[in-house]
Amino acid sequence: MPKLTVKLIQAINEAGRYGDGDGLYLEVGRTGSKSWILRTTVQGRRRDLGLGGISWVSLAEAREKARTFRKIAKDGGDPLAERRAKKGMPTFEDPRPGEPGRRRSEGRGRRR
Repeated sequence: MPKLTVKLIQAINEAGRYGDGDGLYLEVGRTGSKSWILRTTVQGRRRDLGLGGISWVSLAEAREKARTFRKIAKDGGDPLAERRAKKGMPTFEDPRPGEPGRRRSEGRGRRR
């Protein structure tokens, strides 16, 4: 059963983590910033996944994102890797999307 409500979220000002249930937390920073964190197990390792700040992600959206990420993790996937792939972020396998065959050390001058 969810514990947080919109009114309670607006009233919280003290730094800390406040649980909503099923690994979803509202994290309040020392400066008063508030963001959503999902604590779950991904491939046998505990991970804290950021879901966004409360100004961008509502309580309902945070619960839905958490439900989706937990399902991906339960099925053996990595929610963070899927989110990065969806955004088109480069990986270590392909550090320069425009030049996939070029190595990092090539093109530099000789080191002395």
